[in-house]
Amino acid sequence: MKNNKYNIYILLLLVSLTLTIILFGPENFKFTNISWISYYDMLSHQIAWKFFYNDIWHFPLGKNPNYGIDIGSSIVFTEAIPLFSIIFKVFKNFLPGNFQFFSLWIFFCFFFQLFFSYLIIYHYTQNKKYSTISSFIFLLSPVLFYRISIHIALVGQWIILASFFIETIKKEKIKLYYWILILALSSLIHFYFTLALSLIYLIFALDKFLISKKFLKLFKEIFIPFSFLLFAMYLSGYFEIPLTDSLGYGYGYYKANLLSFFNPGAGLGSNFSWSNFLPIIPIAGGEYEGFGYLGLGGIILLILLFFFFVGRDPLLNFKKNRPYYLLVIIFFIIAISNIINFGNFVLLNISLPNFLYAPLSILRASGRFIWPIYYLIFIAGLVMIYKKIKIKKNAILILILILFIQIIDISSGLKNYVNSRIFLENKKFTLNDPIWNLISKDFQNIRITYLKNSPNVLPQMADIFLKENFKKTDIFALGRINRKKASIYRNKTYKHFRNNKLDKNTIFIVNDKNHLRNLKLLFKESNNGFFFRDNLWILIPNYKNKMSKKDWNEFNKIDFVEIFPEKEKKLLIHDENSVIGLGWTHNLNNSGVWTEGNEANIIFKFKNYELKDYTLRFKIKSVMTNNTDKLDAQIKFDGGLVKKLIFDRFTNQDNQFIDITIKKEDLKSEFHKIDFVIKNPVSPVSLLESPDGRSLGILVESIKII
Repeated sequence: MKNNKYNIYILLLLVSLTLTIILFGPENFKFTNISWISYYDMLSHQIAWKFFYNDIWHFPLGKNPNYGIDIGSSIVFTEAIPLFSIIFKVFKNFLPGNFQFFSLWIFFCFFFQLFFSYLIIYHYTQNKKYSTISSFIFLLSPVLFYRISIHIALVGQWIILASFFIETIKKEKIKLYYWILILALSSLIHFYFTLALSLIYLIFALDKFLISKKFLKLFKEIFIPFSFLLFAMYLSGYFEIPLTDSLGYGYGYYKANLLSFFNPGAGLGSNFSWSNFLPIIPIAGGEYEGFGYLGLGGIILLILLFFFFVGRDPLLNFKKNRPYYLLVIIFFIIAISNIINFGNFVLLNISLPNFLYAPLSILRASGRFIWPIYYLIFIAGLVMIYKKIKIKKNAILILILILFIQIIDISSGLKNYVNSRIFLENKKFTLNDPIWNLISKDFQNIRITYLKNSPNVLPQMADIFLKENFKKTDIFALGRINRKKASIYRNKTYKHFRNNKLDKNTIFIVNDKNHLRNLKLLFKESNNGFFFRDNLWILIPNYKNKMSKKDWNEFNKIDFVEIFPEKEKKLLIHDENSVIGLGWTHNLNNSGVWTEGNEANIIFKFKNYELKDYTLRFKIKSVMTNNTDKLDAQIKFDGGLVKKLIFDRFTNQDNQFIDITIKKEDLKSEFHKIDFVIKNPVSPVSLLESPDGRSLGILVESIKII
């Protein structure tokens, strides 16, 4: 019997390995092959791992300071599977330089998806054949495969199944040990699993308390596991950013739809479907995070469960299964959020107060909380079939039929997904210019001028990052960042630019055309070089004499944007034809730009054909002040002070105007620079208004010459 058990486990291993090789191909399954890693998310995970791998050990163990520089980061915020990252870093001296563990991770996840689903079904049926075939249905889950190329750590959904398996263990002491292990382990895979498993554990613990009424036991069962969890989180680097930066935006957007279980579309395009039979149901923009298509086989199980439930089957007795019913209700409410959609129809939109929205924003992608319900449908449905059919051979035959239906239904979707989402060619991300090899020898650090999370330039940089050409970078993709540090870092960079102080070990990718114009003005008399290579602008200290003719030609084409009388010029952060320079940041409501830090610049051309005085008008949408002080600001025109501003917090600034008069004798030059100097910028997080850690001053919507 024991040998038979191990034979089943070997079978599950072989199935996992075979499926992984089929998906990736024998070549791409090799640990030294990174050519298949080309989709944005996957690239960012591999880059983060490379910086972590090449760095010395820090404490906490997951700390990854070279990936982010002064921002501070940890491997846990990169989704590069901290569990594997930390383990393989231990053996870095024995691994090749281009080592990747993502194909191994997929194999690992496939196996444990089979393993834990087998154990669960076997617990309820005691039938090895039925349990083995059932595990294949769990493996063929669209929600599982959907995550392979986007957020690969989230393929670790087996850990949800592991939590359900633990609850089948009768010995409470052993059960507690397993919960301690799995909660700590979840934090080393992905924080969303930690949140989900923590909530699952609390539901079961509270349910036991309702029976026993023992407060001390409840305290023990909550205190011990969560103490170990917090320690694991500390070691892996979760607390490298403040708690306020764990709060985000998106709750109510990245959610599940009421029809998620029946919708084979996942927001990947109108023609992409996971089903050969069912049509795509239109959904709201962020509801791809709540993708939960069961497959036709899974839908059959759900329908059977519905009829058993309506028929009040004793196996579905509420009292007996109370924690599972509570789990389904709680997780479903969280998943669909406060904005409830039926397809693309909004049924209910509940406005949440800040004290509720703030903690719920930790669950930004709340749609992912549909996964425990998803797997409970499979568990309950498969167990019910076995229990209700007396002749077990017939139960196995029905199971095989459901498996066959599932395979036929999702087959084309799986094939198309693999072809279109995972194995993208890396050609468009290749950097061919020889300058990269040159500068990687002369410079240790590479940065961007406009620091932001997940910049568009990251995939292009992958080519040199994966060759380990630079030691440090602030070109990163992180799940969460220290917003306050990022704001300070940006403004420190701008200050260095304005003072013509560049680190001799650092080059910059100029990832904003408006920045490029500003930098051209600031460095026109310097020895710093501007290079246009591989469709990227590179600022290199003391490299001016190495600029090619092509570089100079492109550099000379950079011109300032002209403003014409009586024509309003909107200010937008992503507008390449804007007049903003350094020191501006986005407005979450899209309209206008905020001053960030102590100084923000506007540069423009204006030809005074009529040789007369003009009024320069700024349209102000809002200001940021604290509860006591007024906003103290100055406006300078071409370096000279022209206006002082004082804004009161309680003054309505919306659609107000700031006018400054420019004399005709001051309008003789080709271009002009306006400086907003803010004495006391304030961050919204300090006012408890939002988790925004940026130091903001004035929100300017437009500029107009009258």
